[in-house]
Amino acid sequence: ILADDKLKLIPIPILSEQQYLSLPSDARSLLPHDYFVPGGASGISTLSFPYTVSAARALLHYRLQARLRGEPSYGGFYAPDHPARGLQVTEAIIQAFVTEATRRGQKAMVMIIPDEKDLLWLREHGQLPYQELVTRLEARGIVLPDVAGQLNAALGDKAPCTLFVRCGGGSHYGPDGYRKLAEIAHAKLQELHWLTP
Repeated sequence: ILADDKLKLIPIPILSEQQYLSLPSDARSLLPHDYFVPGGASGISTLSFPYTVSAARALLHYRLQARLRGEPSYGGFYAPDHPARGLQVTEAIIQAFVTEATRRGQKAMVMIIPDEKDLLWLREHGQLPYQELVTRLEARGIVLPDVAGQLNAALGDKAPCTLFVRCGGGSHYGPDGYRKLAEIAHAKLQELHWLTP
């Protein structure tokens, strides 16, 4: 989590058998920092009596709400005002990585690797679902190749799913996709003169 704008590691709780069995009903007290606990802000709920109320609560599920808005299910998590603070936590983790690499005398390059839905969103809307994260990282001076833009340009008229193992929500790249990612990384390292001859 972020506490006073600093990363704070919350250890994974060690639950007793009884606590584990009571997780569906006691999740909010056992996992107080988890946005996805049933009954919390994510809209995830457990089916319980009265079932009509449970069914109505299911309409608040973050995935369903995103679908109704016509955006990827994870898109809202990149909004600066999202209650999960996913954008801020992700930015802080990446900054901590870059800071640690610099402390060790190493150079850091961060590649945000898009999935098929990201590339489709880029084509339809002219920007990425995680554009706010990219903008913030670039403002910090973090080395960040334009992976999605270069993949999109390389695809030309081909469908984004051709880079993946399967079409329709693919997130695992196929051989051509991994080759292109490697080419993008290599080209950026060459541009930065970070490769040893």
